[in-house]
Amino acid sequence: MLSSARLYIAAAPLTGAPLTSVEDQFEKELRRRGLDPTSSVSEESLSSAAQAQRRSAFEQQQQRRTAPRPPPSFRGEPEEDEVPPQLAKSRALNAEGLEGLIPRATELLKLGVTFFLAFLPFIAVVSLAFGAIYFVMGESFVHGGAPTGPPPYYDPDVLLAEPTADPMVPLDLR
Repeated sequence: MLSSARLYIAAAPLTGAPLTSVEDQFEKELRRRGLDPTSSVSEESLSSAAQAQRRSAFEQQQQRRTAPRPPPSFRGEPEEDEVPPQLAKSRALNAEGLEGLIPRATELLKLGVTFFLAFLPFIAVVSLAFGAIYFVMGESFVHGGAPTGPPPYYDPDVLLAEPTADPMVPLDLR
């Protein structure tokens, strides 16, 4: 109850003028923004005198008002017919049909080569390090892939029968 009283007090005007209705405040905001306030208010709810007064006030404001300002430009005054070069290039690449295939392929190849060239110093350093280690260590660093047979097979029963295995110690197969 106390919070609603605070809300009422905070919403009351400080000048002592009577509270205006929500519709009037909304209409005032619409007029401030330059929109038609009578389009959202039903015709039956307004008296003819108040409606005429509001329309005349709105029409007077519209007559005083100059042409709406264009949105601000961030890079000076652009020409209306000017198309940024990136947009024109993008539109040309996204053309439908086979005529856009060759330009798209060349752009993709340029992108791939540029990406490869960016990593070329890293590739060169790794290649030189690999070559230096191979030069120092020789065949023991990289073997030639000489075929070798499987490792020799040892029968476990023969190994257990040898005298080195203690028969009193149990076999732990963990």
